[in-house]
Amino acid sequence: MKKSFWVIGKFITVSKENHPIDLIPGFWKESHQNGFIRELIAMAANDEDIQTGKNCLLGICAGGNESGSFNYWIAVESQQDTVSASLKKLEIPASTWAVFTSTGAMPLTIQDLWQKIFTEFLPGSAYKHAPSPEIEFYPEGDVDSPEYICEIWIPVEPK
Repeated sequence: MKKSFWVIGKFITVSKENHPIDLIPGFWKESHQNGFIRELIAMAANDEDIQTGKNCLLGICAGGNESGSFNYWIAVESQQDTVSASLKKLEIPASTWAVFTSTGAMPLTIQDLWQKIFTEFLPGSAYKHAPSPEIEFYPEGDVDSPEYICEIWIPVEPK
């Protein structure tokens, strides 16, 4: 069980109709190009009480609904009380997490891992998806490298 924590960042709303496999990598590319990623990393590096690690970026799937829409966040963990008008805050509730490691270049490797989690792990395990956001954990490194390592955290509870 990991205790709750806060993140700051920005999000886009994703649905099955707007092709998340294309939309999410585009959101990351745009965020790198416009300097948003550097801004987030600087905030994380200056924050005192971070659980997930300094300079780590998070991709978060939150606020899903029955139609399949959800908000996809690019964020960092933060204890800051106030944020600029361009940023939003989200509390990640205390959860038990199943953690999966992805090794390889983004985004294909992590997309493949997502599929395996939902088609192999969850149906065949003693756990079900808990009602909490899902998190992609991106440490510093070359995301285009075949050796890049990141994680997906899925909130779980016993079936």
